[in-house]
Amino acid sequence: MSTTNFTSFVFVKLHDLEILLRDILKEDRLIHSYFLVRQGFILRKYVIKHKHNFNSIIINKLINECIIVSEIENDIKKFFNDNISEIKELETSFHAYTGLKLHFERIILEYMNNTFTLTNLLIVQFQSIDKAIQKNEANKVAHLLSSIERMSNQILRFIDLLNQLNQKVDKFENESYYPSEKTYGRIMSSKEFRNMKSTGLLSSDKNPTPVFDATPAVIDRIDSMSTDRRSTYFQEIGVRSTDNIVYFRTKLKPVVGPVPQSNGLREYKFPKGIPVEFLKAA
Repeated sequence: MSTTNFTSFVFVKLHDLEILLRDILKEDRLIHSYFLVRQGFILRKYVIKHKHNFNSIIINKLINECIIVSEIENDIKKFFNDNISEIKELETSFHAYTGLKLHFERIILEYMNNTFTLTNLLIVQFQSIDKAIQKNEANKVAHLLSSIERMSNQILRFIDLLNQLNQKVDKFENESYYPSEKTYGRIMSSKEFRNMKSTGLLSSDKNPTPVFDATPAVIDRIDSMSTDRRSTYFQEIGVRSTDNIVYFRTKLKPVVGPVPQSNGLREYKFPKGIPVEFLKAA
């Protein structure tokens, strides 16, 4: 799964609701004293516009859209739960490559559930304000509008964050991933090997971590070598011990390489701690 599929999926599902909410809200200012602002996200605050034009037609449209959104909540939650491991892997890769936190899982878990709860509450609030308008209960209308404004802000903030998150993830995936997996090898200490097998992450005391291009031909050649020949082969490029030769796969692009080596191998380097698929040890 491309993780942008998830954010795009949710964003498209909520798009009609976003349009309707923006019809009744106007951007007032930016929120600066907030955790996610310090992480590179833009957070906006909205206020009800043209309160005197808030009528039954608009309310009924919003109620209908909220009902539709409510009906697709389970699909969105299922999509998230089915792809949680890929989302966690992407967050790990993003941090390894950029040194920054993506906060993907945090944003989804904290904001998605709240947004869906608020969507259902909005239906009740819209129904109440429609009755209050028909009864000319101005004070009650004002109170309900304030409540709707607060809830709508949280919903729009979630949609805004999804859109920004989608852009960040899309840019990272385009820059840092190949369309298909490639296979690499690395000479590892026993400790690094154990860590890699237990965590599924590229373990190393070097950052970036040197690896070599492990085509099927290269793997066959190394596997066919005797223990002494293998040691000599890797000593040519400065490797002291060949106790653990590990092969793994990843779609991530190396940050260095290819660098031709004197023994014919091509060296690449990856940030340590990236998620990898362990294949075998030789």
